[in-house]
Amino acid sequence: MTGSLQTDYGAQGTAAARPAVPDAHSSTLSFYFATDTEVLSFYDWNDGAWQDVTAPTAASTTEVLTGTDTAKMVTADALAALWEKGSDEASGATVSLGEGKFFHITGTTTITDIDFDTDKAGREAILTFEGILTLTHNATSLILPTGANITTAAGDCCCVISEGSDNVRVVWYQRKDGTPLAGGGGGGGNTYFGLALTTPPTVGSLTWVNQSTATDRTTVPAPFSCARRRQVVVSLVL
Repeated sequence: MTGSLQTDYGAQGTAAARPAVPDAHSSTLSFYFATDTEVLSFYDWNDGAWQDVTAPTAASTTEVLTGTDTAKMVTADALAALWEKGSDEASGATVSLGEGKFFHITGTTTITDIDFDTDKAGREAILTFEGILTLTHNATSLILPTGANITTAAGDCCCVISEGSDNVRVVWYQRKDGTPLAGGGGGGGNTYFGLALTTPPTVGSLTWVNQSTATDRTTVPAPFSCARRRQVVVSLVL
């Protein structure tokens, strides 16, 4: 039947015993299995040659982390190198992260650089610190959220992302006790609507600041201070 798949040749034997051309019509799909090498092949009538059916090559964990090979398959074990818990890493001037995504950082030695053993821009890792140490800000190689050094505490966590060329950025930092980083943005610190809290307000209090006169807009009642002349109406519920 025109357009139908016909398979009327299938044989097996040693690789040396495989015929040069299968004893079949050129419209058929012909297979041969070499019992000694355990290789399955099919005959390509267009090219006039046997073609081996080979299993895909598995990528190594390093190749998975590098992320550039397009010809290999990924096994579940190799894929786990992107997300599994990695080995604990001792703090030091340079901390090198191996396979995995989640790492415990032990020790109290100042860290000035964090690298990935297999670096790829966009690779990320979550770190949790087991002790008090200093993360040293560097505008190129270790970019911290506030642009200043950070003193860790046991239980603090952060997320680092590679920008390539062994440069990493800490995209978020979470203290164990929930307090924000000094000078941090996104609602952290003591700045609200352009006003700086000089002393924290009482939790649960409602404070109104209404400085609306045109003659004096710089005097703002405690616990607020205002560095600019402006009309301010602020309500805070904390």
